[in-house]
Amino acid sequence: MKKKSIICLVLVLVLACMALTACGGGSGEKADPTLESWMAEHPEEMDEVEVEEGMEVSFEGNNLIYKYDISTLDGVTEETANSDVLIDALKEGLANEEETFKGVASDLEEETGITGITVTVIYTFGETVLVEQTFTN
Repeated sequence: MKKKSIICLVLVLVLACMALTACGGGSGEKADPTLESWMAEHPEEMDEVEVEEGMEVSFEGNNLIYKYDISTLDGVTEETANSDVLIDALKEGLANEEETFKGVASDLEEETGITGITVTVIYTFGETVLVEQTFTN
């Protein structure tokens, strides 16, 4: 009878350990790095990123985001910004630069050792998004 009690106790302890192990997220585990966390650890790399007037650069997860606010350009009004002509021109420009943005994603993957990096380009007029496209290597 004593032997059965010991076996039951060992089984309960094993099951308890398995349950705790399956929860994951233990204090010793470290999440896979993202482009965002990598850039936070390497702030000097931002010096390599060219930022123009009216442009913001940010990182979310594995996504590099270029956001251009065309309201900062001389002569661009809200009416002009919302015209089909300008929006079509922005889309065409992005299509022509597709390989460039894919190359940026590829270069970042090579530099950081992180896979699955994307580059998103957003054209806005103030807070209004005119065109947005994401590029993957």
